[in-house]
Amino acid sequence: DNAAEQAEGLEMVGFMMARIRRMVLDILHYAKVQDFQWQRLAVTEFAEELAAAFMSKAAANEIAFDCQFEPKLGEFEVDAGVVRAIISNLLDNAIDACISDTSGRAHAITFRASGQGDAVVFAVEDNGIGMDADTRAKIFTPFYTSKGSRGTGLGLYISNKLLAQHGGSIHLDSHAGQGTCFTLSVPRTPSLAAS
Repeated sequence: DNAAEQAEGLEMVGFMMARIRRMVLDILHYAKVQDFQWQRLAVTEFAEELAAAFMSKAAANEIAFDCQFEPKLGEFEVDAGVVRAIISNLLDNAIDACISDTSGRAHAITFRASGQGDAVVFAVEDNGIGMDADTRAKIFTPFYTSKGSRGTGLGLYISNKLLAQHGGSIHLDSHAGQGTCFTLSVPRTPSLAAS
């Protein structure tokens, strides 16, 4: 009959369901050959929808969430589900990195979108725990995780693989104790993407 305990229990159930869902999706993506479903989308609207899905989670953990989207970003043609999953994984990781930081400093995540020639560039930057050289060297290898039992070790490996199949690329800049920035370059059209 304790409402506080019920709320806490429901929150834990929701957290565990999200973890299980992410693990299952990681394993499915790892096991299957991706058949892309191309869609033409407005870049700014796509980025805004992604940001909206993470603002409340960031706020609940007292993390500032800043969006910096260039004006007139136009459109791109992508598999929306794939690119959304890749960026969502990075935003989830950024929140986790901030939560894991016990330095006592205020935490912030910046989500950027910009145009760069025939590509759209997304960046997810946080001032969380960051990565040392050993972690940076292994972060895109399968089954490597810095999250212990909380991670599958497949999220970034699959993200990197799928983005490459999209004809895009991902760049990592991170330093232990300072934070991390992932930068993704996504071609505007499938004709520029790898087969």
